[in-house]
Formats: sequence, structure tokens, C-alpha cells
Amino acid sequence: MSLFRSLLSTLSSRLPSEYQEVEYITGVRYGYINTGFDITDGYKFELDISFNELSTQYIIGAVDFSYPITRSHLACFDNGGFQFGLGAKEDIWTGLYIQTNTRYKIEASTTSGDNYIKVNGTLYGQGTYTYSLNNYRCYLLSTNGMSSGEAFNGNMYSCKIYDNNDVLIRDFIPCYRKSDNKVGMYDIVNNVFYTSEGNDFTKGQDV
Repeated sequence: MSLFRSLLSTLSSRLPSEYQEVEYITGVRYGYINTGFDITDGYKFELDISFNELSTQYIIGAVDFSYPITRSHLACFDNGGFQFGLGAKEDIWTGLYIQTNTRYKIEASTTSGDNYIKVNGTLYGQGTYTYSLNNYRCYLLSTNGMSSGEAFNGNMYSCKIYDNNDVLIRDFIPCYRKSDNKVGMYDIVNNVFYTSEGNDFTKGQDV
């Protein structure tokens, strides 16, 4: 029976046998993933996250500080109370004051000319800002161009990234590599395992 269960688990797993899926990975200060995706005219993403503390935290994307400053990212800021700010040249403030230990399912777009953010199915802001970034890599659990000391401090349960043509280019699954217990995200679109470029992540329970 144990052999049958082991075989069933292997067949039903979304990941290669060298990796173990987990409930989530936990972001830490000075830890982030370089997704290898270059932001030009923006992108769309779907995140399932929760926060472990309320503080300024950069979650995904990139910022170009050459004049004029161009933002293409999602972050959490204390703007009269901690809330999501979506940058797409100019910022969209949600007015949604976040809480710790609460799951947020976010659908957002920083695509040039089509900017919006939905949280748990509710639209909280939108815009039509147009811009272009010069090949800035998209970071996950941080924002490229910002201090990784303010990287995301919370749990990430899933992440999907689409390019500006709505093509799914990353589908990240939280997991760890069994050979050395290295924690990261496995992209099942391109079959690549991504680990932290800085401090190591921690993880939730096996799935």
C-alpha cells in the first residue's frame, strides 16, 4: 500500500521527482528571485500571498530611476495605513489597508496603457499609463532597483506572470530541492528551479 501511495504521489506531482512541493515559501530581507524576464512594456501577474509584518515591502517588478522615474511593480507602503501600491509610471493606491496573516489573491497589470489591480476579486484601482522600460529584469519577492533590505516579508503560495500579450511565461510553484533542501520556486512553464539571489528562503509544510 505504501508503494502504491508513493507511486500515486509521484504521478500526481506537478514537479520533477527531485523537488518537493510545499504550501508556501517565506520571503526574507535581502532575499529575492531573478525571474529572467525582461520588463519592457509591462506585464500581468497573479499572486497568492500573506504578510508576516506591516512595513514597506517590495513584492514584484522593477523600477528605473533615470529621469523620468518609471515604475513597474507591486509594493506595500504606509500611505496613511499600510496598503498596496501598484506602479506603472504613476502609482495606483488601492486604499485597502492590509493585515498580517491574511491571504491576498492579487491580479494586477502594469502593461503599458492597461494598468489595474484586483485583490480577492475586487477592483481597487486602474489607469491607462503608457511607458517603456529598458530591459529591466523582473524580480520576485523584491523590486529590481530597490533595496533588497525591504524585500517581501511574508508567505508566497503561488505566482503566475504573463507578458504584455497575455502569454503565460512563468508559473511558479513553492518547493525545495530534495538533495540539499534548498528552498525556491519551480517554474513549470520552462522547467527551471529558481532560488534566492540573497538570503535563503524558508518554507511551509510539504504538499
